[in-house]
Amino acid sequence: MQNKKMRLFYILSLIPILLSINSHTAEIKFVDVTETAGINFEHVGGIEHRVVPALVGSGAAWRDYDNNGTLDLYIVNSALVRPEPDAILPKNALYLNNGDGTFTDVTENAGVGDTGWGMG
Repeated sequence: MQNKKMRLFYILSLIPILLSINSHTAEIKFVDVTETAGINFEHVGGIEHRVVPALVGSGAAWRDYDNNGTLDLYIVNSALVRPEPDAILPKNALYLNNGDGTFTDVTENAGVGDTGWGMG
C-alpha cells in the first residue's frame, strides 16, 4: 500500500511540470562564449601514451579567489608524458571573474601556473 501511495505522489508531483511545458517555447540553444568571455584555455594531455592521469583528464574549480563576491575559475591541465627539451609545457590557469560575464587571466601574477599533472 505504501508503494502505491508513493507512486501516486510522484505521478501527481509531475503534473505541474508537464502542464508547464509549452509546445510553442523557443528551442534551447547553447552558444560557446568561452573566448569572448576571456577564457583562453587549451587542455593538453598525454593520451597518446595511455597513462592513467591522461585517461582521467583534468578538472576545474569555482571559488571566490579574490574575495569580491564573484566566483573565479581555476582549471588544471594535464601534462606531456615525454616532452621535447624545448617544448612549452601546458599550465594550469586562474581566471578572475570581472562580474560582467568576462574573466581576466591572472595565472602568472598569482603564481599558480603549475606544469605538473593536474586532476580534480
